[in-house]
Amino acid sequence: MTTRPRILVVTNFCTHYRAPLYELLHQRLGAEFVFFTEGTEKYWQAHLGVTSGSFPRKTLARPTTFGTGCGLNTALLRELWTREYDVMIKCMNGRVELPAAFIAAQARRRPFVLWTGMWMHPQTLFHRLSHPFAKLIYRRSDAIVTYGDHVSRFVIEEGADASKVFAAENTTDLGLFGRPVSEEEAALCRDRHALGDGPVVLAVSRLVAEKGLEYLIEAVGMLQPPRPVLAVVGTGDLAETLSALASSHGVELRLVGGLRPGELAPLYSVASVFVMPSITTRTTKEPWGLACNEAMSQGVPVIATDAVGAAAGGLVVDGKTGIVVPERDSRALAHALRRLLAEPRYAARLGGNGRERVQKTNYSNMADGFERAVTHAVTHRRALRGSPRQSRSDR
Repeated sequence: MTTRPRILVVTNFCTHYRAPLYELLHQRLGAEFVFFTEGTEKYWQAHLGVTSGSFPRKTLARPTTFGTGCGLNTALLRELWTREYDVMIKCMNGRVELPAAFIAAQARRRPFVLWTGMWMHPQTLFHRLSHPFAKLIYRRSDAIVTYGDHVSRFVIEEGADASKVFAAENTTDLGLFGRPVSEEEAALCRDRHALGDGPVVLAVSRLVAEKGLEYLIEAVGMLQPPRPVLAVVGTGDLAETLSALASSHGVELRLVGGLRPGELAPLYSVASVFVMPSITTRTTKEPWGLACNEAMSQGVPVIATDAVGAAAGGLVVDGKTGIVVPERDSRALAHALRRLLAEPRYAARLGGNGRERVQKTNYSNMADGFERAVTHAVTHRRALRGSPRQSRSDR
């Protein structure tokens, strides 16, 4: 009988949309988890918190602080070098944690599986200096799991062998966001958030620069009155700036604030259009945009820019499952909004196609991608051990 390999997943923390995946990876593969933060990253909205689940886990999030105020997570480093595991899966994040995990797995001759959603290398000084090491990890990982085809293309362009790259298309709890919403619940939602009785354009987004919300406000301002209400769910530093911009463009902006995932279905149900207007910055490019999945599960027609991973990765396909517009192009965004609001049959067709397409982004299919990657990684590592020397591409 073949013994199942012991799999260790090392990542920052558990979000609400990852917990079901982690439970499934534990059920299928026996995966165990080590987390190295407590969910305090700038990109994570505090009201969403950290989620637990039915899987074995350990959180090692308190670094040892040295005299200069510098911190090093010595507990995590010790875990990586002493814990027994046969395969390590490591997410792409962590300036110290990623190289530490990669080096530990390499030194201990354990298969290393990289899990990444990056499809652009950031252009900060640190990232430019670390780019050669990132490319080394792409080349030397035994397998790579990506958020979708757009990330797969990127890592292959960066030097990864295509045979070891496996897409695990990003997903969330579609049952939670796509649940039926009664007319009474929808009416209460409109009243609670002062949305009125007319069309609603919805965005679910942090209020930060890379989300491109200023372009969405400008686009709504280009529509002929009476304009739809623009509702934005999320928190961030740009609330006042966006409110002032909306006022200057004659846009009725409703900043809903932070909502828990279970509160979002009614808002999606009353939306006429959902928009994800993300833009590329020197530090980031939208890895996926799970709010697209959420909106599509309610049958809401989606507009996304070409800087959104869900569009580049094939979930939002222009003219089929949604509309894709160039980033930073308010006029193109206004044109797309105008058409969806003026042509209800077209909007309904895109929304229906989107709902059908998003059902393929489920946790079972996502876990399949990880399972294929682990199988490949184990096989690849065995082949290396049986070879008198590694091939030139794996050095």
